[in-house]
Amino acid sequence: MFAAQVVPSNFHPGQVRIWLDYCKRYHKTLCRPSNSQLRGLKLIDCEALAIQDATDENHYVALSYVWGSASYYHCQVQDSSGRSLLPRSLAPVISDAISVTKALGFRYLWIDKFCIDQNDADTKHYQIQQMDAIYENSELTIIAAAGGDENHGLPGVGARSRTFQPTARVGEVKVVWTMRDPHYSIRSSKWFTRGWTFQEAVLSRRRLVFTEEQIYFECNAMNCFE
Repeated sequence: MFAAQVVPSNFHPGQVRIWLDYCKRYHKTLCRPSNSQLRGLKLIDCEALAIQDATDENHYVALSYVWGSASYYHCQVQDSSGRSLLPRSLAPVISDAISVTKALGFRYLWIDKFCIDQNDADTKHYQIQQMDAIYENSELTIIAAAGGDENHGLPGVGARSRTFQPTARVGEVKVVWTMRDPHYSIRSSKWFTRGWTFQEAVLSRRRLVFTEEQIYFECNAMNCFE
């Protein structure tokens, strides 16, 4: 017998870790990385908030989202050692993705706006050419399917709240309103209308989608939601 499920008001990484662990344990053939050689890859160190050259040992998470109009990547600074640091002011989806990455036990995050030099045409062109391998080799892709752009954030993570799920008790009976089917939420999002982001989802072997109401996990062998 199934009990009514109330979706928590905030993001809980423990549930996602269970899904990830199950996938890694039982889907080794279906959900393994492509092992394509990535050249010149840069990653965000979520602990140091710095951009560094990737190594083969750096297991990373990727982000798929819709850009906004703000040019945050122009605000990168360098410290005394020459490291590129993230700007102090980050779009909500960027800061929320960093929080989710760390909460899931990862340290490195790939975001196109910061990990591809937007001011170097040759480097940008080369990195775009290997975009398929970048997403295929990520351990997980965080998908921002809520809101219109990067300023909306990931509901339940930072300042952005999830859509409230009404509940009521009538005597001994607890009534729980079901959330929208996450497939409908994803299909009706602005993120879903972009060919670029659709490609990122198809190429990723594991996807963690943030909608207004809940999270949806999908790999090459299963799908789960709260």
